[in-house]
Amino acid sequence: MKTKLLIAFMALFICHLGHAQITDGSVAPDFTVDDIFGNTHHLQSYLDDDKTVILNISATWCGPCWNYKQTGFFKDFYYSHGPEGSDEVVILYVEGSAEAEDAVDLLYGIGSPTIGNWVEGTPYPIIASQAIAQSYQITYFPTVYRICPDGFVYEMGQLNREGIENNINSNCASVNLSNSDNHVSVEIGGIEVCEDGETTSVQAEITNQGNTVTSIEVEVNVNGTVETVNETVNLDKWDSTLVNFDVEANEGDLVFAEVVSVNNTLPHNSDVAQSENTEVQVSSPTGRDIEVHVYTDNYPGEISWNILDEAGNAVISGGPYEEGPEDFGGGGPDALTTKIHDVLLPAGEQCFSIELLDSYGDGWSLSGNFDAGIEIFYEGQSVYKEIVGDFGSEILFNRAMKHLTTMNTNDFTLETIEVYPNPSNGAFNVSSSESFDVNVFDIQGKKVYSQKNMSSSSKIQINQSSGVYIAEFTAGNKKTTKKLIIK
Repeated sequence: MKTKLLIAFMALFICHLGHAQITDGSVAPDFTVDDIFGNTHHLQSYLDDDKTVILNISATWCGPCWNYKQTGFFKDFYYSHGPEGSDEVVILYVEGSAEAEDAVDLLYGIGSPTIGNWVEGTPYPIIASQAIAQSYQITYFPTVYRICPDGFVYEMGQLNREGIENNINSNCASVNLSNSDNHVSVEIGGIEVCEDGETTSVQAEITNQGNTVTSIEVEVNVNGTVETVNETVNLDKWDSTLVNFDVEANEGDLVFAEVVSVNNTLPHNSDVAQSENTEVQVSSPTGRDIEVHVYTDNYPGEISWNILDEAGNAVISGGPYEEGPEDFGGGGPDALTTKIHDVLLPAGEQCFSIELLDSYGDGWSLSGNFDAGIEIFYEGQSVYKEIVGDFGSEILFNRAMKHLTTMNTNDFTLETIEVYPNPSNGAFNVSSSESFDVNVFDIQGKKVYSQKNMSSSSKIQINQSSGVYIAEFTAGNKKTTKKLIIK
């Protein structure tokens, strides 16, 4: 990081509370608590089963907590050594700051104070409990504890995957974490197309979560059309490779990727890790004269951005901004603020991508409660928004928006609608900025639920079997789709 002062350095990684913390080597306070999906977790029961328990006690408003989540270290470690892998470690994410009645909304990125959707991309259990945070007497967020099967608690800190593994093996007596054979995870990022029917490239990232992997077979399914790719690889634990597919996609299509063979045999028994799906999004429509809102981090002299045309040429650029008086150019009038640019996109219908850059190489890191990122407005309405963290030196958002030569404000999609909990047992809360109609379809396209003129805060109950469904929400001429998962 950038600062030589210890206090400032630590502020990038922790959010202080300022009271005494439980002493390393203390007996871990026991608890029995339900997670946000209603599953019960009893600490002593896990320890009695010889499990090592990791508590990540965080807050939805805490920038360093969000940055640590975004590394994916706990997600990979959970796949490797949680119930999806060797089943030797329990990871519990604890939201320790919010009142119980607000916590679930905040975890889904709804309301304030929250940085984003903490549930998305978090396969391990999420618990909302101020009581746990208080019983462990934490002094800052995030605080990460290791509790060995002997029941003694020690602070572990924000370690990477290898650091977590070494910390457990070195400090938990008789524990030597094992690896699973033929065990991988798969992730596919967002899929954006400029218009329906466009052929686009899909990348599936395959990560080895166990012993060495030398071959993989991956299937991608788009509306029943299946493509298979076989790859010869050499992946050690936590190494990754990218598998590329070209698919013809339309808005709302679900793209499924599944690893069907590892090392020429069936994969490790881990359905959650070895399959992934994502919904195709069409570029957000906009007119030519747009406002670009740049939400800066604490080092504005490092950040810049480009809007790229379909050929990849930068047609509009901004930044870097004025450096501040602190070490490494931190602070100052351009830090932790909004820089607004009125710009004109090139004429003609085409899609535009957005590129964010950081010259130091640590992204636009979140600081305190301020979200760093970029947002595009047209005629006073938000058409595109990305909040980011530590993305390294650059990050590209493909086909973020499309300039339409004929454009009116009714062409916008419903950007503000939220559905939670998701996955659920069939009961979903829906929060929107206005009343709406909803139709829900199964993956074969059969309508399984329909309701009109629902209020902006409503509940829907879908009495269907476990699986993936698509909800289509309509308000006037505005429309959007959401993926629903019934457990």
